[in-house]
Amino acid sequence: MTHAQAVNVAVIGGGPYGLLYSIELSKLSIQSAVFEEHERIGEPEHCAGLISVNTLKSLPFSERAVLSRIKGAVIYSPSGKKRIIVRAKSHVAVVVDRKVLDSSLAELAEESEVAILRKEKALSISLGRTQSKILFKNHVVRAEVVAVATGAARSFPRLAGFSVPRGIIPALQVDVKGVDHEEDMVEVYLSNKVFPGLFGWLVPRGDAVRIGVTAPNPLLALKWLLDKYNALRGRVNRARVISYIGGAVITGGPLKEFTRLSAIVLGDSAGQTKPTTGGGLAFARDTARIAAKVTAEYLEEGLSLERYTSTWWKTYGKDVRAMLTLRRALNGLSDRELETLIEVLVKEGFEEEAVEWGDMDRQAGLIYRFAPRLLKHFIKKPHLFFSVISSLARAFFLP
Repeated sequence: MTHAQAVNVAVIGGGPYGLLYSIELSKLSIQSAVFEEHERIGEPEHCAGLISVNTLKSLPFSERAVLSRIKGAVIYSPSGKKRIIVRAKSHVAVVVDRKVLDSSLAELAEESEVAILRKEKALSISLGRTQSKILFKNHVVRAEVVAVATGAARSFPRLAGFSVPRGIIPALQVDVKGVDHEEDMVEVYLSNKVFPGLFGWLVPRGDAVRIGVTAPNPLLALKWLLDKYNALRGRVNRARVISYIGGAVITGGPLKEFTRLSAIVLGDSAGQTKPTTGGGLAFARDTARIAAKVTAEYLEEGLSLERYTSTWWKTYGKDVRAMLTLRRALNGLSDRELETLIEVLVKEGFEEEAVEWGDMDRQAGLIYRFAPRLLKHFIKKPHLFFSVISSLARAFFLP
């Protein structure tokens, strides 16, 4: 026997996007309920936890979530023999414990009188223009607005009629102790042969590091990185494995539309991640505010939910399109061409200018600044020039 429940807004998924959205709704006096399929908020953990200082300042969570503070990154070529070092004088990013971060947001949501229902997996939805019905195991929820924030790999966004974001890549990470590393520097490992679509990484996490890869077969890619990659050779021999973390990274750009009838989509479910790195928390606070404001005006004044899509793209479109263009161009390069790219970037002073730019979330200006310089070098190497041009063409003309 099922029973019915009515809410103004039903939020499916208790991750940062869903929780922040519910908190913003509460500020606008809109009732919402968050339905999370797992027993504990923030579990299971999937991401590396690296966010910029600007993102840190925008998120209302406990300082105890911060595991380490980062000054920059070392970007290694596919051979591991060439590198770019971008090191700021002060911290530009932090690594956070996502379990603590998400739990802090859940506590704040409940303090804001948001109902959070755990172990509640949405099984199906009947979507309408003014009201929708969501079926759970033991009850039905009727909502004027449904916000889908479950993650891209979940089935519920498809049940609500939303498309699958492009560029979902399997990921695998391992937490280890005993690896020789700089405590305030992230490492990035480039290779389109081993990590097609993104890269490998090492992220300091206090007394441990998290080493991760994205690849069609991430277990094989991770084994290669730990056993054979030059930049890590000899540094992981005495490492002690703590745990493995599976997941997925999205680098294909956001959906074109974030609304359908009386439903909206947020976060990974909407592909709202940075195409250059797969990170999504940089957009979380502003996205939640935009979506909550539009939702309130929809409920109170009858204005269109579609304004959420247009406002979001107006806010982030320039940066996202630039990052997506760069990502697609990088994906089209061979490892030999990536080696040359590292050399050219060093010659053109990328290390210094990246430090001066200082904003790892809004990357459009830095990308546009360096594109002409790169083409100037590549035109002297015909095979590389035509490879880059064809990659850029695909980037511009693909939807």
